[in-house]
Amino acid sequence: MQEKVNPILSLPFPSSPELGAAIQVAEGVYWCRLPIPFELDHINVWLLDDGDGFTLVDTGINAGKTRGAWEALFSDIVKDLGINRVIVTHFHPDHFGLTKWLCDRTGASYHASVETQERTSFLLDSGHTDNIDIRMRFYQDHGVEDVEFFENFLKGTLYSEIVSGNHKVDGLLAESDTIEIGANTWRVIMCYGHAPGHINLYCERLGLLISGDQILPTITSNVSVLPDQPEANPLQEYLQSFAKFAQLPDETMVLPSHGKVFCGIHLRIDEVLKHHDEMLERVTSHCEQAHSAKDLVPKLFRRKLEGINSILAFGETMANLNYLCEEGKLQRRLQSGHYIYQQ
Repeated sequence: MQEKVNPILSLPFPSSPELGAAIQVAEGVYWCRLPIPFELDHINVWLLDDGDGFTLVDTGINAGKTRGAWEALFSDIVKDLGINRVIVTHFHPDHFGLTKWLCDRTGASYHASVETQERTSFLLDSGHTDNIDIRMRFYQDHGVEDVEFFENFLKGTLYSEIVSGNHKVDGLLAESDTIEIGANTWRVIMCYGHAPGHINLYCERLGLLISGDQILPTITSNVSVLPDQPEANPLQEYLQSFAKFAQLPDETMVLPSHGKVFCGIHLRIDEVLKHHDEMLERVTSHCEQAHSAKDLVPKLFRRKLEGINSILAFGETMANLNYLCEEGKLQRRLQSGHYIYQQ
């Protein structure tokens, strides 16, 4: 996948590290890039010098190429120092996927938010592994009827197949907690919407923000209603979370999970807010006439969607609909066995 560049942002490092390699972006902070088997084909993870080892932020997905990239990092960067601690920003498999594998291999402790702990346990518990019935009921409630469409949504890889297993949490992180890593103090900024309990880490001394998926340089993070939480309003949570970055300096260097390291945090947040305003206006306009969520998806996402992209587009459509219903701009009603939405 060719990486896009946002012309309004400053790129301190125009080139990204090769897959399985690293670039030092600040004193004791290494930007590592790992391959993942999706259209968005990489994830950035961060090794922070902890004096006698490293703290790692995020892990990559449980896949052969990703583990192979880790072998190169162990050989070239980690070496004999080892990894003391793993911090996972949120539960999505490209962030959490190799946590158990890495902790078992290195003896590192594992740290995450309580919401990440709860979500990974729910998804990996033997009684909830596939959630097929929950997912089918969710899509049926919102207009999905034909078998082919169901298969498009439900044939995706199970969460348990792309993570290396669950791991006992050694430390729970919450809003405004501080973490001493080497000579630096990192403050936890907790966000919601893209994922519950999404950890961001800010170091004032270095002027760095590890932003996870909350702030990305060229794409907007997916904000989805989950099938087991059909009444949630994640878009409201996501938009409100941006207020937590209001006091960060303009020159803050943002270390995102996808794309290039950049400066221009407030310009980028303004772009993301504008995008969501425009999307909400489009949804409202289409709902002058009654639509199901299924009928709205191709109107909002006009390129061909398959597999995981279909799931993400459906979830994001639902996030817009739930937001507008709570704002009183749309009404929801049952018709012919599924929900429709209209002004």
